[in-house]
This record gives sequence, C-alpha cells and structure tokens, in this order.
Amino acid sequence: MKGNLYARLSDPRFLFDAWLRVARKKGACGVDSQGIKTFAASAEKNILKISRLLRDEIYEPSPLRSVQIPKERPGAFRRLGIPTIQDRVVFQGVNTLLQNAWTPHFSPLSFAYRYGVGVNDAIEAITRLVKTGKHWFTKGDIRGCFDELNWDIISFALKEWLSDEPLRRLIQKALRVPIVQDGRIIQRRKGVAQESPLSPILANLYLHPFDYDMLSHSFPLVRYGDDWIVLSGSESTAADAFHTAAASLSRLYININSEKSGVGNLTEECVVFLGHKIGATGVDACAKGWKRFATALDKLENARNPKEATHARTLLSNLKSFYRNVGRID
Repeated sequence: MKGNLYARLSDPRFLFDAWLRVARKKGACGVDSQGIKTFAASAEKNILKISRLLRDEIYEPSPLRSVQIPKERPGAFRRLGIPTIQDRVVFQGVNTLLQNAWTPHFSPLSFAYRYGVGVNDAIEAITRLVKTGKHWFTKGDIRGCFDELNWDIISFALKEWLSDEPLRRLIQKALRVPIVQDGRIIQRRKGVAQESPLSPILANLYLHPFDYDMLSHSFPLVRYGDDWIVLSGSESTAADAFHTAAASLSRLYININSEKSGVGNLTEECVVFLGHKIGATGVDACAKGWKRFATALDKLENARNPKEATHARTLLSNLKSFYRNVGRID
C-alpha cells in the first residue's frame, strides 16, 4: 500500500516543482547524456512519464556516470557519481519530503543541508560559545564521509525514521545503483553519490547518532556536513571531546581525518572552520576568503562590459554576506 509521502512524490505537480529546482542548479548530464536543455524541451511529457512509473511502483534509478574532478592538492582527484536528470528530479522531490519530515528532529547544532540555516548560523553558534570563555577547540574532519557511509546502517535508520514502505524501497534502490566508469559497470558496496539530491539528507540522518552522542556528553558539537568543532573550557575537556568523537564515529564505521583534526587553544592560535579564521578575540575571513575578495575586486576593476561588472558585483555581494560575522568577539 502506498504511503502518503510516496503518493505525494508521484503527483505531477510536485514533480514539476522538483524539476524547477533541478533546472536552477543546472549540472552535468548522467549516463543517458540527457542535459537540462534536452529535458526541458519535453518537460511536461517527461514529468508525466516519471509520475506514471512512480504510481505503478516500477521506477528504476539509472547507474551513475563516473567523473573525476581535481582537488586543490596537485595530482589528487575526487571521483563523483552523476545521476541522470530524471533521477535528480525524482530524488530532489524525495529530498524535499524528507527535509520537511526529519529536520525538525535533527540536532539544533547541525547546520548543513537544512532549510533556513547555513554557514553564518554555524559561525554565530561558535561565536556565542567563545564569548562564554570556551577557548579550547576540538576540530574534526570526517575522512571520505559520503563515500564511506555504510548501507546497513542507513537501512536500519530508514526503517526507524521512515514508515512509508514504497518510498523506503525507492531510496534503497537509489543507494545501490552501480557506477559506469570507462564503459564498464562497477558495483558499489557503500557510500552515497555526492551529486545526488539524496546525499545531504542521508548524511545528516547517518550522523544524527553522532550529534546526539556528543550532546549527551555535554559537548556542544557544531557540525556542518562532515566538518565539526567543539568548544570547551579546558584542555582536558577538549581532549575528552576528541576521544568521544572518535569512538562515536568508529561505531558508524567512519574515521577522523587526522591531518585536518586536533585540539588547540584559541588564545594561542586561530582555527579555520567553514572558510572563517576563528580566534579568542575575533572572527576573520581565512586566506582563501581574502583571495576570493581580491579576485572579485580585480574582476570588477577590469570588467570589459556591464555584464562582467554585474557578475563581479554579485560575487562581492555574496562574499560580503558569507563573511558577515567577521569582526571582534566582545
């Protein structure tokens, strides 16, 4: 029997709204080589087809197209799995349904991939903690978060959080699609595709036990996706927070990236978190942030036409909004 959420997902009007969100984000094509413009040319027909397949419970997600993108470190690459436009429409709709159903129950100090909150809210939360004298930090980075998520743990969480069985089956299908690499179909055994609209909400679901494990130990964990930080009043408490976090994440089969994690004192050093440099007395843009400002200013000063000038002003406006918390901590 179809659940209420699944029935709403199959509604053509709901799917069309999901399509509009996918179209705004643009993005590359999947294994079927169909891009945004091609899908848009027959959008109504495509939406009705998707709706019919969903209503009949015979919708099958397509394999992912493998793409390598360079990391900042020379010679290093990140491999992504790109879903088809059709799948992005379906799972954008699923994401909307799950966001509305689940996010009110997530940790109040989890700020990524949630409607109405973002980086600035995370920085504001950190600033409030620093103001109370919590100058010891425990900073963590989860190694290969999306790629390492265990399917059994996700399945268990879905059974607990989602009673709509047809929707749960559809998500399970999406989790397990293979990837096409160099013309070969390769089966996957874990992880969620980072380019899928489902990956953010599933990552928050997966890390929900970690969030509340830390909070239950009175560690005010501020998490943004796979980046997290705890502010403490003493070195020993900060060290305890690190060990508690490592143990909690290990139960989720996740490891801490030791190169990007550690304990320190904000009165002696600043910590970079979410593009901000945070110290005991103030918050500043990190080096990359100032470089982006300089680049945007250069583009504005050297704009060759009004369109380029408008683009540069937009970049500057976005950067100003992103770094609105820069200043002294009083």
